[in-house]
Amino acid sequence: MYIENWKELPKNEVYLCFSLPLFRFLEKNEIYPIAKEVHRTTGKVFTVFIKGDKLQGLLEEWTKNRPVK
Repeated sequence: MYIENWKELPKNEVYLCFSLPLFRFLEKNEIYPIAKEVHRTTGKVFTVFIKGDKLQGLLEEWTKNRPVK
């Protein structure tokens, strides 16, 4: 479910993801974004997630095991 007014949420409650592999990892683990935007300066697409315990745990797992370029 996308939320149009996500920018009104407190910044400490949202996580901005600029990594396509991380985005795919989160979706595979049933964490879904609340918004998808294009950065106005860089033009890169990013997704927005609500912070929570499950997201935090997956981010820690990703950091430990992420693919190396």
